[in-house]
Amino acid sequence: MRKTLQPAIANIPSPLVISNQFAYRPTSSTTAALISIFSKVTDLLRTNAYVHCITFDYSKAFDTLSHKSVAEKLALLPLPDSVYNWIIHYLSDRTHSTSISGVVSSLLTINASIVQGSVLGPNLFNINSSDLRPTDSRNFYFKYADDAYLLVPSSNAQSIPAELSHHAVWAGECNLKLNPNKTSEIIFSSSRSCPAPPLITGVQRVTSLKILGVLVDSKFSFLEHTNTTILACNRSLFALRTLKMHGLQDVYLKQVFKSIILQKLLYASPAWCGYLNQSNLDRYEGFLRRAIKFGYYDSCQPNFVALLLKADTNLFQNILSNDSHALHSLLPERKITKYNLRKNSGYGRILPHKDDRNFISRMLFRDM
Repeated sequence: MRKTLQPAIANIPSPLVISNQFAYRPTSSTTAALISIFSKVTDLLRTNAYVHCITFDYSKAFDTLSHKSVAEKLALLPLPDSVYNWIIHYLSDRTHSTSISGVVSSLLTINASIVQGSVLGPNLFNINSSDLRPTDSRNFYFKYADDAYLLVPSSNAQSIPAELSHHAVWAGECNLKLNPNKTSEIIFSSSRSCPAPPLITGVQRVTSLKILGVLVDSKFSFLEHTNTTILACNRSLFALRTLKMHGLQDVYLKQVFKSIILQKLLYASPAWCGYLNQSNLDRYEGFLRRAIKFGYYDSCQPNFVALLLKADTNLFQNILSNDSHALHSLLPERKITKYNLRKNSGYGRILPHKDDRNFISRMLFRDM
C-alpha cells in the first residue's frame, strides 16, 4: 500500500481533491484541519461581513459506504490493474454473522462499508470523499474523516441552498445518511453589530460549535473552550489527588499530569492560542500554578505561554522543512530578491496580511 496506493492518493488526479481532507494522511491532524479552517474564515472576514460555517455528519458512515461509489473513484487513480483488482476483491463477497449465547446466525452478504479496523479502510474513505467539492468556487470544504465543514462567505450566501442540495445528492450516491441532529450552522462575523442573516431551513443555528474537539464561538473568543477545558482538567486533578491518597508516588503523579492533563490543556493549541485574550491566558497560568502547589508540576518547568510557544515552533519547523506537509500550501510564496535578507525575516517569504490570531501569519511575523 505504501508503494502504490499512498503515492497515488498523494498525486490524486483532477477532479478529485485530497488536500482538504485532514484525516488518515501523513502530517495531517485535527490541529492542521483547525488551522486551515480558522485561517480561511478570518481571511474571508476581511472582505465579508460574516461567514457561514455548516457542519455535516453521517450516521455510521464507515459501515454504510457504498462499494460501488468507492470503486468508481478508485478507478480514477493511476493504480496498476493488479492493485485495483486486489482491492475490489478485498471488498467483494464479504459476509457477516452474529453470535449470541452460543447461537450463531446465518451468514449475510455485506455490500457496503470499508471494513473498519483495516489499514486499507481509511484510505478508501478518503478516496471516496475526494469528489465532494462545493458547487461554487467561492465556497470551501474542509473534511476530517466523516466530518465535513462548508464555509460560505456572506457575499455568496445565495448559493447555500444549491450547496445543501448538492451535498444531499452526493451523500445519497455514496449510500451515506446525513445525521440531522449534527447538521448545524454557526455564523462567524467581523463585527458585533452585524445583523444575523436569515435562518437556513432544516439547519440548526448555534452560537458555539465543537469543531474537532475545540469549542468555537461566533466571535472566536474561545472563552467557552477555556471554561470547558479547565473544568475538565480540574476534575482530573481530583483524580490525581485520589491516586496520591492511595500511595502513588510523586514521580508517577507528575508523569500522569504531563501525559494526560497537560496534553488536554494544549490540545490543538497552535490553532486557537492566537485568539486568546490576556484574561483567558491568565486562567491557564493559574491552573498550572495550582498544579505546582499540589506537587503535580515542577515550578522549574515552562509556564503556559512557553508551552504554547514550543508547540507553535515545533509545528512551524515541521511545515517549513517538509514540502509535503498538509499545511505547507498555507505558506506564502518565497520572496525573490537580489540582496541578502536578515535571517528569519519572514523566512524569506512574501509576508501576508498581519494577523497574530492565525498560526501562519503569527509565526512569520514572530521573529521580525
